[in-house]
Amino acid sequence: MLTYATPPDGSVNPISSPYPTGDTAATAGEETASPLPADTDAPSASSNSKPTSTPGDSGPTGSIFSVVVGTVRLTLQEQIPEATLNKIPLKRLADKTEVLGEGNDTFTGSSVRTVQYSGLKLLLFAPKDDITTFWLMQIQVTDKTIAAFAALHVGDTLNTVLKVFPEAEKAENQSGSDIYRYSEEYDELAFTIVGNKVTEMTLTYYMP
Repeated sequence: MLTYATPPDGSVNPISSPYPTGDTAATAGEETASPLPADTDAPSASSNSKPTSTPGDSGPTGSIFSVVVGTVRLTLQEQIPEATLNKIPLKRLADKTEVLGEGNDTFTGSSVRTVQYSGLKLLLFAPKDDITTFWLMQIQVTDKTIAAFAALHVGDTLNTVLKVFPEAEKAENQSGSDIYRYSEEYDELAFTIVGNKVTEMTLTYYMP
């Protein structure tokens, strides 16, 4: 049976972050099942202070919770048609869809699709009443060419991240790396830091 994170309002959530809010976090780059295992609550519904950059001066991305891959912009909570997935200029390594069975509360019959590219992993969700329409729930980035908000990339320094997100919260990682998280309501942007450099960026939407 699949398990889910619990958002602040107590509802069931099929998308859970690999980064707990406590003293430990999942190992950076560790492969996780789809949907991700629920080892933490969703971010607090109270928003952090706004980042120092605004969408108008954010470089290649206009949304905090989006990335640009080549000419393709991927934004959390947006519908992702097959044509968009095919335009992503990275090698597709895996593509798996799982139909949620009994024991998944109101999400029984819905579908979770995991699409793995070289340096990019996407988690998509389709409701049971329209299992052919997928919405983007999570983006995991390790490719240095992919740009996040304010043109942040894997390989940037922690200082660069904190200049954009000064209110990002730190969570220690058992592997020795650190996780810096910025959230607004049910959206989260997390940076894995190793040796003062970003090694992974993870964007997650928690379904309320």
